[in-house]
Amino acid sequence: MPVNLSVQADVIDISTDSPQASDIFLVDTNVWYWTAYSKASLSSYYRSDYDAYLKKALVAGAKLYVSGLSQSELMHSIERTERELFNPSIPAKEFRHNHAAQRTTVVTEVTTAWGVVKNIAEIIDLRVDAGMTQRVITRCHSCAMDGYDLISAEAMFQHAILQVLTDDGDFAVVGGVRLFTANRNVLTAARSQGRLLVR
Repeated sequence: MPVNLSVQADVIDISTDSPQASDIFLVDTNVWYWTAYSKASLSSYYRSDYDAYLKKALVAGAKLYVSGLSQSELMHSIERTERELFNPSIPAKEFRHNHAAQRTTVVTEVTTAWGVVKNIAEIIDLRVDAGMTQRVITRCHSCAMDGYDLISAEAMFQHAILQVLTDDGDFAVVGGVRLFTANRNVLTAARSQGRLLVR
């Protein structure tokens, strides 16, 4: 069943957009996965268009930021891919604890990928304290997003970063931001709801 997005963000198609020096982006985990992980192209959901757009943003002189939460999501995604490449029938904990050589590969890949991220983007300060958790609970009433994305959205507003580069359609439900994406479902919904922008 297709997802019924109520698009609140201004959506920009990265296939037709050119990044500008004045752009300030929070770059979401999926983009870092495709850009920084050496085996991302082996994934069935590999998207090279985000890597290309990120490179254009760097050349243009745009400011790129990353949430510290992306580190844990990136680690999880890399470990999952490495496990699937090794043997998809092995449960995650068995892979992690019973296959030392493969675990070393995961650690090497994670360390290398996070090094790439840190060389490209600035990590925004993120404090998940009582105030943050209350704002996340408040926002979850109006935004259908997972917990990681809710915290990332709050961090964006705290740091006045109002543009996000992601394939994650959940960010489309956040008002007051610009969503830069190549996600066809999001672009279609944004077009039909008058939220697709060209700049």
